[in-house]
Amino acid sequence: MGATEQIGSIDKGLKKELAELSGQKLESCYMCGKCTAGCPVAPYQDFGPHMVMRLAQLGNRSLLKSKMIWNCVSCGTCYTRCPNSVDPGRVCSAAARIAKREDTVADKAALALREKFVESIKNHGRLHELTLAVQMKMASHDYFADIDMGVPMLLQGKFPIFAHNIEGLHDFQKLFEKHYVEKKDDHKEGGK
Repeated sequence: MGATEQIGSIDKGLKKELAELSGQKLESCYMCGKCTAGCPVAPYQDFGPHMVMRLAQLGNRSLLKSKMIWNCVSCGTCYTRCPNSVDPGRVCSAAARIAKREDTVADKAALALREKFVESIKNHGRLHELTLAVQMKMASHDYFADIDMGVPMLLQGKFPIFAHNIEGLHDFQKLFEKHYVEKKDDHKEGGK
């Protein structure tokens, strides 16, 4: 897609919604690239964090189909490196919410990974890797891609067969539910 075509896809409503949902001043980013230079997942994505910011500034809908918005690990490295205190991770999260709502998710496996990860944390207070791996295989229909690595890890006890719950799981789940209820309320107040 040429530059003229990309400019033609500017969506001011998307730009405004990204700013509101993320709580970020999108125009504060001046593309220095320090966020992308430090991002641990950027080398494996279609866009680095500074490009996410640029697409958000332009209200470009191609952001909603980006792999980066699903694979951002929210480590905060981009935020700590930004000279203007902009957090591209929050913009990724906002874009992912919009993409899910609009059913424009380009990477269904990444969405499944995110949802199953959160589900495991909610159910056990920690990640149960074996359950996550099985659920990801079922979501991607790629059952044997990592079997040469997975079987030895299972035999070495790296993947416990049964999940272990944290102490105080019930209290943790109350906090978890409270957080999601607040998020849903925030979402409703924003009219989304």
